[in-house]
Amino acid sequence: MAKMIPPYYNDDVSNAEKKLFKALQKIDLDWIVFHSLSMGSHIKKVFGEIDFVIVCKEGILCLEIKGGAVFREDGIWHFQDRFGNTNTSTEGPFKQVIGNMFSLQKYIKEKIGYQHPLSRCQYASGVVFPDIAFNRKGPDIIQEIIYDDRYTDEEIVSYVQKTFSYWRENTKEKHGFEGNKLSKIEINQAENILRGDFACVPTLGKITDEIDKRLIVLTEEQYNYFKMISVNKRILINGGAGTGKTLLALEHAKQLASMGKRVLYLCYNKLISQYLKISLADIDKCSNNIELTNFHEYISRFIKTSDIKEFNQQQFFKKIMPERFIELTETNTLDEKFDVLIIDEGQDLLTTEYLFCLDELLKGGLREGSWYVFYDSNQNIYNTYFDEGYSLLQECQPTILYLQVNCRNTKQIGTYNMLMTGLKQEEILKVDGENVQSEGYDNNKELQSKVVKVVKKLKSEGIKLKDIVILSPYSFEKSALEGNDIFKSICTFQNISSMKFKAILDDSIKFSTIQSFKGMESKVIILIDFDRFADPNIRLINYTGISRAKALLYIFYKNDAATEMQEVIMESIEKYSV
Repeated sequence: MAKMIPPYYNDDVSNAEKKLFKALQKIDLDWIVFHSLSMGSHIKKVFGEIDFVIVCKEGILCLEIKGGAVFREDGIWHFQDRFGNTNTSTEGPFKQVIGNMFSLQKYIKEKIGYQHPLSRCQYASGVVFPDIAFNRKGPDIIQEIIYDDRYTDEEIVSYVQKTFSYWRENTKEKHGFEGNKLSKIEINQAENILRGDFACVPTLGKITDEIDKRLIVLTEEQYNYFKMISVNKRILINGGAGTGKTLLALEHAKQLASMGKRVLYLCYNKLISQYLKISLADIDKCSNNIELTNFHEYISRFIKTSDIKEFNQQQFFKKIMPERFIELTETNTLDEKFDVLIIDEGQDLLTTEYLFCLDELLKGGLREGSWYVFYDSNQNIYNTYFDEGYSLLQECQPTILYLQVNCRNTKQIGTYNMLMTGLKQEEILKVDGENVQSEGYDNNKELQSKVVKVVKKLKSEGIKLKDIVILSPYSFEKSALEGNDIFKSICTFQNISSMKFKAILDDSIKFSTIQSFKGMESKVIILIDFDRFADPNIRLINYTGISRAKALLYIFYKNDAATEMQEVIMESIEKYSV
């Protein structure tokens, strides 16, 4: 997949540049594409502004984009935008981009040496007219390097190859040789070399904000499902991490409540239920009609729980609690049942025992009542009886929907998750972003030093502390951070795994177990204590942790587990032909 640097464009760039950006972004090749937003003013002084620079195996290609109407009259070039505004120039786009190409080549040679592969590769240039068919002729017009509206997006690869072919022949004719091709390693070197000086790289804070904007736009696609949800009485809604399940569930709950329906909205995770309660607090018209809480908290209102310490905790929540509730309903009728039941995190709640409880809470029960269950089987960390519960719900003849657009994770994070866990992401990833950063460590002290370094870097680049969460598969007391307040010189630190959501501070670094943070998300996630990869249950936990990150992801793994990690990655590559 082509890597765009930076991975977004500003809203004020021309439609012509947006068109080309989107076309290049789709290319399924190892290209690196710089565009003009990334150029520093000191470099512009050297060789002007180049709209796009493509680094690929053929070499380095400079592109000049001219949108709107373009024509030449009496030796003067006229460029008219979509608003009818016209600019003129004696220098045409061909002369301009060729001059920029040679200036870039000279700049690279002086920076890294004349013998470096990037200095000796083939350089090329082209002119793009995305809005018109440009078929004019003239001494300074090179038809072979033109890309215009007669091309489709799918033909951009063949255009690039044709342009390099022209410049190879041109170089050979003039100098008796042609430029070299680039290996994958040399292409990656170009990124490192050009990104530092050629690129005025945006801060990570700016990048994460831009990624977040694009993910929010994607979320609007999820609202198309409301039409299907509103006309169906019972629905099982399957979606991978980040497909907007909680967003849809909450919005549908609000919609039903505003119509006077009493809605019971149940989650598995305490933290997500507290977060959702806060988001409902300022919606006076419908919040009174929604009972939003986690399943176990709600059931505990009706039964005795004072003897919980006498039982194994897992046994109490999975068996004893639902059994007591059912016994209660056999002798007592609940005062009032709910019109609609909405289940978030359904993969954790679809057990026979829990479904018997839910059946008692809903008017008409599960077979005749109205219910909506949102689930992701890839995040089934707690429930080994999911298939049994799912089969029971299927007997109620629900409509089954699949959410397919990932509106949380970037392509890089989603792809990395698939490689690291072997769990295929069926959902579509549309937003490009930064590469995932992973690093090994030998001991807790080394990890702590690395984490502090990352946090300092994030903070210096404009990332807000409220957007940084550290996750571990272990409790804080058993994690590599235990024992020291390593952030005391930087900021406040909070372990939020068992905290009330209202007590969480904006200006703090937060720690949570992956399990407690399930259903939540953050712009920046730092994963620590990754020490196992192959076990099926561990894969589910790792999948959940990785998929919490929206824009930036850092993973720290134990060095003695590196071999196991690489084996899982290779297995995933072979399995999915990545």
